[in-house]
Amino acid sequence: MTLKALNTHLLTLSSSSKIGILLLVTGFAYLPGLLNGFVFDDNILLLPVNAYWGADLLKIVSIPVNKFEYLPVRDFSLVIDAWLWGKNPFGFHLSSLLYYLITVWLVFVTSRQLAQCAGSGRAEQLALMTAAIFALHPLNSEAVYFISARNNILAMLFLLLSLAGFLSGRNLLSLLTFSLALFSKASAVFFPLALLVILLTLPGDKALKKTQWKLLAFMFVINAVVILLHLQIASDKGMLQPDMTRLGILNPEISLARVILIPAYYLSRFVVPWPLSIVLDEASLVKNYSGLLAVTLLLVAYLSSFLLLWKFRQKSILPFIGFSWFFIALGPVSNIFPTSPMIAERYIFPALFGLALTASSFFTFTSKSVILRYFIALLLCTWLITVIVRGNDWRSDQSLWESAYKVNPALTEYQYFTSLMSDRNYDDVSQLPHFEKMPTYLRELLAGEIAAQKKNHTQALKHFLRAEKLVSIKADLVQGHVFFNIASTYEQLDQYMAAISYYLKIDDYRLKWSSLFYEDKIKNRVSMLREVLSSKRKHLYDNSAKFPDNVVAQGEFGLYLLRTGEYQLAIKLLTKADQLQPDSFGILYNLGLANLKNGDIASALQAFLQANAIRPDDGNVLNHIALIYSQQENYAKAITTYQKTLSTGRDNFNARINLVRLYYRLGMLDEAERLIQRGIDNAPDDVSERYQLIFNSIFRDSSK
Repeated sequence: MTLKALNTHLLTLSSSSKIGILLLVTGFAYLPGLLNGFVFDDNILLLPVNAYWGADLLKIVSIPVNKFEYLPVRDFSLVIDAWLWGKNPFGFHLSSLLYYLITVWLVFVTSRQLAQCAGSGRAEQLALMTAAIFALHPLNSEAVYFISARNNILAMLFLLLSLAGFLSGRNLLSLLTFSLALFSKASAVFFPLALLVILLTLPGDKALKKTQWKLLAFMFVINAVVILLHLQIASDKGMLQPDMTRLGILNPEISLARVILIPAYYLSRFVVPWPLSIVLDEASLVKNYSGLLAVTLLLVAYLSSFLLLWKFRQKSILPFIGFSWFFIALGPVSNIFPTSPMIAERYIFPALFGLALTASSFFTFTSKSVILRYFIALLLCTWLITVIVRGNDWRSDQSLWESAYKVNPALTEYQYFTSLMSDRNYDDVSQLPHFEKMPTYLRELLAGEIAAQKKNHTQALKHFLRAEKLVSIKADLVQGHVFFNIASTYEQLDQYMAAISYYLKIDDYRLKWSSLFYEDKIKNRVSMLREVLSSKRKHLYDNSAKFPDNVVAQGEFGLYLLRTGEYQLAIKLLTKADQLQPDSFGILYNLGLANLKNGDIASALQAFLQANAIRPDDGNVLNHIALIYSQQENYAKAITTYQKTLSTGRDNFNARINLVRLYYRLGMLDEAERLIQRGIDNAPDDVSERYQLIFNSIFRDSSK
């Protein structure tokens, strides 16, 4: 059959046949992904969550079972898979694919409804093209292949059902499915605003529009309540934007620039969806393109596009609706609400519907062009091949991070090399691929893990402690990994107090992801080690009870409790010691630490300020005071205190790094660079090397 004959045959098929063929082709493209395993955050957000495997429905409806988000609809879907398939990833991937195919069909249905409401005479053709673009675009592959990103698919599925109900006057269906979307993924909160644009621009029956306005008003109320709920949970988990270590996150100008830059970034990825990567370089996006001129030009381009599309409304209002949908859907993930990472391929999933609708509208108006038809066919085939290739990348952690490492080595070096260690056994770290490109901290970390596998714990500890010195500015999961290895090794060497101290280091407000990831392990290990040390605790307790007026007895027991993580009791004992011996620097400093660990930063600050009055030049006290000022969002005082710490005549590595981190979050890169350079120039050689590594991390390879 010739191409012309095939084209003629396809044109004669019914719409049902065409959408059926599209679903079959889409299923074929994603079919190899059914054999993929659990990868990436599945190891954090899925596999360790006992509520899924134990079908604890009460817990699912009452708390965020994965410790990050309250999304019971998403959680119920995972419970069903766990019940049907156990820990076989095939079933989870099959469910994600089925949900995706249903979503593609709903894209077709709702696009046709929108076209019919807009008075288009080519509703079927436009809907099919919109569905084809959405179904085969490679940017959607991450949401399908990544089990933990299923919430994107579920939310979009329910939003499209809600849109279908809204357009057809089935209010109860629309309201119910919108509510389900809100508890599938928090970013579904954009939907009422998108409906507002549709309602204002589409013609329609007056009676229907009256009921639609009432429904939309009710949706906005529900939306407001759910936004407050999601933000409260994010606040409780320390995941709000100001808490994140992100370039310029505390700088309003840079934050605004980021909001403007993100849509342009996704537009470029829509046009050229290659190379694909699980990790995208958000810092470079801000560093390179957040200048006033670039941001202004982008704003002008956006406004001009909307004006042109508005003028085009006489031919079709759908491009304007689609482009509006794109921008509105990106709102929750454009630096307005807390997201980590800032940019990811899966985040464009609901917004891509708007771009598909816009593009298909223009394609439909020029559909008589044979050259354009062949171009579209070639483009869809290219996307299909890309989706299949991308499925191979998602086969395992090693293949996923290998593909990401090829795109941006600096951003993914940790994940890539650690994935190699998890899949294979090596006698020596030098046997790892790309060993010559491996940064020093990773060589030490992986050499330590190899030594630990060989039961050479003393040698392992040396490597891990060297790695600790080099990860001060790295992502908190990297630091948590190193701390956990150090703690485990100390435990193997029967140094239990040291082991507890490193386990508790992970449970720090600055290591949010690590503290959540290791939470259960930390509780179990610390509890067991406390039991091992119970005789020592009993001796100190008996001593404090026997000598209630002895400051040494109270202070020693309080310090022991602080070191083993019993912070409330430690505060009680140290407070008593302070009453017995006022103005003791050591007691006040430890009391400040105990309150800080217990989350009472006001009491911690009071104790540290008293200690500072006794020793005004103590760098550790000043560093903690500055940290608290930073937590209280008093950044001017924090900077002044850090600078005072560094002016005492001795280099305080922690204070310098904390100030660099604060400058980074404020977008003050020049100040951060000068501060690090002074450390390189003036510190002893071993510390200068650490500063140099941090300098490279921030200013050369963007791995921060």
